[in-house]
Amino acid sequence: MTLFFAVRHGETEGNKNKIYRGRWDLPLNEAGHEQVERAGKALGGIDLDAIYHSPLERTRQTAAAVARWQEVEPVPQDFLIDIDYGAWTKAPDSQVAGSQPELYRQWKESPGKVVFPDGEGLGDVRARVEPGLVRLAEKHPGQKVALCGHRVSVKMILLIALGLPDASFWRVQVDTASISLLEHRAAGFKLVFANETSHLKSLADKLGTGDF
Repeated sequence: MTLFFAVRHGETEGNKNKIYRGRWDLPLNEAGHEQVERAGKALGGIDLDAIYHSPLERTRQTAAAVARWQEVEPVPQDFLIDIDYGAWTKAPDSQVAGSQPELYRQWKESPGKVVFPDGEGLGDVRARVEPGLVRLAEKHPGQKVALCGHRVSVKMILLIALGLPDASFWRVQVDTASISLLEHRAAGFKLVFANETSHLKSLADKLGTGDF
């Protein structure tokens, strides 16, 4: 059995201001650094055998915070990179809602059908995340592995574990610096828990939070 701890990166100014990030390589902000330090400490009681992260800076910083409590060095993995929002990259949510209302509505209602202009769709993300997960499960049998990714890549990991299609993207929530746990056995993946943020705030604080 392989255990995967999927960690979303901490807050950036893009998250704070509801701007689409994707491949925009922006770093964590002050709050984000505090979040990932807490996430790293929360994982400190787990002896991780490997830590992987997306090639982007915000996940590298997240992985570094996790590694401070471990004896392994983080390694980049391309399959964990965020979706390519294409023309939406660096655009505020309110801007694309006004300029491309039909595509925006489809993204909110039928996310599995959307391919962003000059970018990707969720199918492209699944096509790299699923084999990447299987490859690491084969590489780390019986071990504990942290995966530091983005909202989209971590959500896709959860959808794969639950056997859900891309259309269910909005049915799972993944907050910044949250931790989710998956098991991998011969029969496949199982979700143990998702979006754990008790290291960041009280349960009451989670009610009514957004997903950006």
